[in-house]
Amino acid sequence: MITYTTNAPQAVPAAVMSAADDDANAWLPATGVRASVAREAVLFQQGDTARSCYRIVSGAVRLCKIMADGRRYVVDFLLPGDLIGLEAGDTHVFTAEAIVDTELTRYARPQLRRALEGDARAGQRLLDLTMQSLAAAQDQLLLLGRMNALERVATFLLQFKRRLGAHLMAQPIVPLAMTRVDIADHLGLTLETVSRMLAELKRRGIIELPHPQEIHIRDRAALAALAGDARH
Repeated sequence: MITYTTNAPQAVPAAVMSAADDDANAWLPATGVRASVAREAVLFQQGDTARSCYRIVSGAVRLCKIMADGRRYVVDFLLPGDLIGLEAGDTHVFTAEAIVDTELTRYARPQLRRALEGDARAGQRLLDLTMQSLAAAQDQLLLLGRMNALERVATFLLQFKRRLGAHLMAQPIVPLAMTRVDIADHLGLTLETVSRMLAELKRRGIIELPHPQEIHIRDRAALAALAGDARH
C-alpha cells in the first residue's frame, strides 16, 4: 500500500536521501506518477498482484521475505535510482517497506512493456539490471554460506558504501538509513551479534561509531581484507 503524504521528509543522511543520476534511468517512461511514502509504510506485500513498478527518487526501501513461521529475512536495501517491483510473474515475491520517508515514481507495467518494445536501449538496460541482480544474489549466497559473522558485517559495509556512489567512495563515512535489526535480518545474524561485530571492528581501529546511522571507516584496507574484497 502506498501512502500519499504532504509531510516534509524526516532528517536522514543526505547521501541516502539524494536523487540518483538520471542517465541510467533515461529509458523509463516520462509519464510516471510521483508518490510520497511515509516511513515504515508498505508499498506492496508478497503475494500481491504486481500492477506497477517503482523508481526510488529519494529515501530508502527494504525488500523482505516473511517465512511461514513468521521470521523475516531482509533480501535487499534499495536506494535512489533503484527499481522496485520488476517481477517475472504476476505477483510480488517480496514485501517492500519504506525505511524512511521516501519519494517514488510509479510506472504501470503496460507502460514498461511499451518502453521495452519501442527502444532497444531499454531492453539492454533491463538486461543489465537483471545481470546485476543475479551477481548480487550470488554474492549474498557466498556471504550467508561461507562467511563468519565478522566477515559478513565487513562485507556489508563495503558493499553498501560502494552502492552509495562514486562521489562517496573517497570519503570515510557510511550513512545508514536502516537499523541494526534490519542489518541483522539481512546478514542472517542476531542483533546482538551485529552489535558485537561492530564493536570488534571499532576495537581493532577499523571503524568508528559516532552515530547509530553513521559509520566511519578508518582502515578500508583492513576492512576489505576481512571481507576478502580486493576492490577497496
